[in-house]
Amino acid sequence: LQVLRRLDVWIQQKSCKEVRVRPDHTIKHVMLTGGVKMKEIFVGFLCFLCFAENVKGIHRAICPTQPVEAEEGDEVTLPCHLDPPIDLTDYTSDWERVDLKEIVYSYRHKWHHYDAQKKRYRNRTTFNLDGLIRGDVTLRISSVQLDESGPYRCFVPKLNARCALNIIVDGENTTAIAMYACLPLVAILCIIVGVVALFRREIIRMIEKMRGKEEANRPGEIEELQVECNICK
Repeated sequence: LQVLRRLDVWIQQKSCKEVRVRPDHTIKHVMLTGGVKMKEIFVGFLCFLCFAENVKGIHRAICPTQPVEAEEGDEVTLPCHLDPPIDLTDYTSDWERVDLKEIVYSYRHKWHHYDAQKKRYRNRTTFNLDGLIRGDVTLRISSVQLDESGPYRCFVPKLNARCALNIIVDGENTTAIAMYACLPLVAILCIIVGVVALFRREIIRMIEKMRGKEEANRPGEIEELQVECNICK
């Protein structure tokens, strides 16, 4: 906009000089006439066309307008792509936490730039390098925490393309909590079942042992009964 304003002021200044043009004057004669230098205006117009072409080729970063919701401990996806698509392989791309001014992820020099990344996000971010060809700079963050709710921004500095979105981490992951809560109960039940099984096995062994002793004593008792019967006779 500043360039357009300066160009407009420049043309107005040049236009202050009166140029008298007759019907029989050619374009060349007009350009050589004292006053407005048509050649300079023509060059300025070409510059304006080049500027307009650049404006036409601006790429916008597109993020979802609705908040991205997730449960604590889940993986969250932060979608972002450029419109119209452009190959971002040679461009710097950053994701940052806006309110805390933290670098969540940084892509520079055709590779992951982990040195600029905030320590808490290391080994938790996934960035698809293949998507850069299509202008896709979507980022995934694993194991999100409650305090990671807030505004995030995608930024491609060279194109001055940026967009922001909000993450809402809704409490704790109820599914994971239910699983972890059941683990102690399952362990206790397994211990009880194991103890009962061992106790039952021990009782059965003792019963079998007692039966064996009883069967071993029976022949002696039978012989004593036979002796007593013979004496009675």
